[in-house]
Amino acid sequence: MKSIRKPVIVALNFVILLLLLSGCNDSMNNGPKNSNNDIQNKTAGSRQLAGDLELQIFVGGYGDEFWKKAIDIFKKENPEVNVIAHMGANVNTLLRARWMSNNPPDFVYYDGPGFDYTQYVSEGKIMDLKEWFDTAKTVDGVGLIKDNIYKGFLKEENGKIYSAPYIFTALGMWYNAKFFRDNHIAVPSNFDEFLEVSSELKKLNAALMVHPGMWPSYLIGGFLRQELALEGGEQIFNDINLFKQDVFVSSTFIRAMSKLEILSKTDNGILQNSVYLDHIGAQLAWLDGKAAFIPNGLWLEREMEKEIPDGFELSFIPSVIQDKSQKYIFCSYSTNVCLSSMGKNPENAKAWLAFLYREDILKEFTRTVGIPTAYQMDLSDFHISDTISSVQKWVADPNVIFFPVPAIKQQIEQIIGKGMTDVLNGKINSLEACSQIQKEVNRINPYEN
Repeated sequence: MKSIRKPVIVALNFVILLLLLSGCNDSMNNGPKNSNNDIQNKTAGSRQLAGDLELQIFVGGYGDEFWKKAIDIFKKENPEVNVIAHMGANVNTLLRARWMSNNPPDFVYYDGPGFDYTQYVSEGKIMDLKEWFDTAKTVDGVGLIKDNIYKGFLKEENGKIYSAPYIFTALGMWYNAKFFRDNHIAVPSNFDEFLEVSSELKKLNAALMVHPGMWPSYLIGGFLRQELALEGGEQIFNDINLFKQDVFVSSTFIRAMSKLEILSKTDNGILQNSVYLDHIGAQLAWLDGKAAFIPNGLWLEREMEKEIPDGFELSFIPSVIQDKSQKYIFCSYSTNVCLSSMGKNPENAKAWLAFLYREDILKEFTRTVGIPTAYQMDLSDFHISDTISSVQKWVADPNVIFFPVPAIKQQIEQIIGKGMTDVLNGKINSLEACSQIQKEVNRINPYEN
């Protein structure tokens, strides 16, 4: 027995030595990671992503350049992921059949027409992100992503969060500052002054306002909504979306529609044939000097950058519908993304969402598109156009009411738009329009059917 103990002991000591060395080597490998590993961990955590990731991305005024860049970066960091991107102006319509058949993509940037968000939520097709936002941390691990999103943008619906705010958006009235300056016309600061300018503009062969009548949402967002917010606050938007009885014949809604009727009856108030124009046609007419104002969003400059004449100074005013005694109101909201609850690759979709909320990717959006995101960051070192810089000054002005406006459900907005168009065409007055809108909303009220 003694003759075999010594070799066994030596062998055991040798094995222990190897294990110790191996442990030291692992310890060294688990030290500080290089920047490439850090980037990958930002996206995928400790898991290696693989499989498909299917995206549905509407392409409108912001273009598709950012999305292409983001996809390229994501693919380089996650080479085992097969990104399938459906992008275009008609993508929501083209993929609608897939949503109806419960076979949707994993992720949606759902700006633009054709995506019935409200219907898909009611049908359980949109993922609840409440738990994700309650736990998703910033890259440095210090805070939560949701704490950096503009206050009022992240909405809970019955204790759930279906929509993730991504782009800082606002509609208001746009004008050419050089035109007003050269013609010694004061920029109006309230509704009465706005109407009074029309007579001065008539001498210059320019109407007071042009709007895309084929898309009434522009006039709702850049004109009517400000009056609703001033008079009814958040409550009226909640009442509208909850189909509250008689909200469209309330004094607040009637007052807003009556101002639209006053505008429609003002001599030289609205460019003739505006109700037949799409958004590009209206924007071209405005850039051509046929009208002084146009209701539009922050995407206007980028969408029309090739058409803006030399010397044209795009300028933004958040509201013109307020009375003399009222302050300007800046109605802002976010353009959002969501994840499908029926997507085939939920973990990849969540990793992609976390990737989009990384500050380097958010800054890439601003660098590419030129406008802020819904995530608050220091952009002092970024090139933002003078136009967008002037918009941010409105946001920072303590004398301006900053109002994160709730979205109006698409189905209801279409009904309001029809009533507005009838008023602008002179078919009916504002009271009749409000009554018709209420009647139509009652017909589709999900709480009574």
